[in-house]
Amino acid sequence: MNKPQLVWLDKGKETFLDLNQYDFVPVEKYGPGDNKLYLGDNLVLLKYLLENKQKVDLIYIDPPFATNSRFFLKRSIGEAGYNHKKGVFKFPCYEDIWQEGLGSYLSMLYERLKYMHQILRESGSIYVHVDFRVSAYVRLLLDEIFGEENFINEIIWFYKTGGVPEKIGFSKKHDTIFFYARDKKKTYWSPQKEKSYLKHKYGFSNISIEEDEQGKYTWVYCRDVFDIPALRGNQPERLEYATQKPEELLKRIILASSKPKDVVADFFCGSGTTLAVAQKLERKWIGCDCGKWPIHVCRKRLLGIEKSNFSLLKIVKKQEKKAGLVKENNSKITDFCSKKDQKTGQNCPQVLTLVSFFEKNDFFLEEKKIFLQTKMDCLKPDKKTQESLKQVEFNLFFQGKSVAVELINLVYFSLEKTKITLQHWSDWVDFWAVGRCKQDYFEPLWYSFRTRFQRKLVLKTSFLSLENLENLGIKVITFEPREYLFRLG
Repeated sequence: MNKPQLVWLDKGKETFLDLNQYDFVPVEKYGPGDNKLYLGDNLVLLKYLLENKQKVDLIYIDPPFATNSRFFLKRSIGEAGYNHKKGVFKFPCYEDIWQEGLGSYLSMLYERLKYMHQILRESGSIYVHVDFRVSAYVRLLLDEIFGEENFINEIIWFYKTGGVPEKIGFSKKHDTIFFYARDKKKTYWSPQKEKSYLKHKYGFSNISIEEDEQGKYTWVYCRDVFDIPALRGNQPERLEYATQKPEELLKRIILASSKPKDVVADFFCGSGTTLAVAQKLERKWIGCDCGKWPIHVCRKRLLGIEKSNFSLLKIVKKQEKKAGLVKENNSKITDFCSKKDQKTGQNCPQVLTLVSFFEKNDFFLEEKKIFLQTKMDCLKPDKKTQESLKQVEFNLFFQGKSVAVELINLVYFSLEKTKITLQHWSDWVDFWAVGRCKQDYFEPLWYSFRTRFQRKLVLKTSFLSLENLENLGIKVITFEPREYLFRLG
C-alpha cells in the first residue's frame, strides 16, 4: 500500500557536492581521542562520512525551526559580569530565516535526513527536535525516510518558561522530539526511570516508596512527556547562547539509546550540549556547526570538562583555504637557552619579546610580518603603523628546555564605532593557549579562557616542557572572536 508523502516544489533536488573540492583542515587537537568538532557545512560532512563508510550509533539534532528569527549570544567584556547590562553585547549566533519560504527549509532538512539515515548503524536511533511550526511536516519526512514502521515515540518536552499568548490561545510550553530507529527490530534500547511523585496514598504493599524534599515518590519507567525545566539565568550550565538545551534532556536520550564508547553525532551542535553530555557519559562524538560563534562556545565548554579530548577541523573549499595562519621565523630558540647564571652556574630564565603585526581579514588573520627581539630592544611602531595594523606582544621566559609565555600587550583596531570601552587591553582577549605546532595543526598544552562565571584571565603560563622549542605555538582569540596563531621556528 502506498503511503501519503509530503510534496513541495524542488523536493528531491539534490545539492551537487564534489568532495574533491573540499579540505577538512585540522585546526586544533586536545588530547589523544577521536572526537571531532567540525566548523562548516554539515551536508559536506554527512557526504564525507557516508563515502568513507563511517557509522554512528545515535543522532540527536536540534535544527532551525523556521522561526523567521535571528538568535544571539550574550557576551560581556573582560572581567565584567553578566549583571552589568552596559557591558553585555549581543552577537548573532545563527539566522533562521528562509527567504524562499517553507519549501526551502524542508529541502534543507530532507536532504540531510537522508544522509543521516544512511550513516546510522542498524542498531542506531535518531532524535529530531522541533516545535509546533514544523513538527507536522518533519514527522512526514521521517516516516518517508526512516519508515513509518520504525517510528518509536513522539516525545513532548514540557517546560514552564516563556511568555503568554498575545491575544488568544493557551501558552506554548513544549517542544516535540521525534524518536525513530534505523531498524526497530535491531535497535539498542536501555529503559530509563524517573521519579513519580504521589498525590495520595496507594493501597499497594509491594510498591517501594521513597521521599525527598519535594515529597514521596516511586521510580517508574520514563514516559513520553519529559518534564525537564528549561535553563534559567542563574543555572551554572547556562552559556547565554540562544536556544541552548539543558543537559538533563540530552542525558536521558543518550543513556537510553547508546552504550559507552558508542558514537553520538549532532550535526547542528550549537552550544554543544550533546557533545558535552556525550563526553561526560564516556561516549565518542561528532559535532558540526557552520558558525564561528557556536564553535568557539563549544571549544570552551568542552575544555571545562575533565579529561575532555577532541580535534577541531574546518571544512573549506580548496580555493578558500588560508595558507597564512603562521609564518616561519628563522631565529633559533635554543640560542637563547644556553646562558648560565655566573654565581650559581645554572641555566637562568631568559626573556624575549615577540611582536607581531596583522592586517584585517575574515575568520583568521594572515600574518604579514614577525619580529623576535630582546626585552631591551622592543619594537615601537610609529603612529601610522598602529592605526593600520594590529600588534600582539609576548614575553618568553626560558629555563633549560622549558618555556613560559606571558601575554603582555594587544593593540587592537579602533573601537570608537563599536561604543566599547576597555578597562585594560587584556579585556579584549577571550581565550589564549600555548603548545606545539604539529605539521598542520596546533596542539595546546596550556590554556586560559573566560566563562560566564569565571571572568579572570591568566596572562602567564607555567613552565612547559617541549621536545622542540622551535615548534612553540601561541594562539590568541579575541572578543569578536578573531583567531591568531603564532609559531616560532
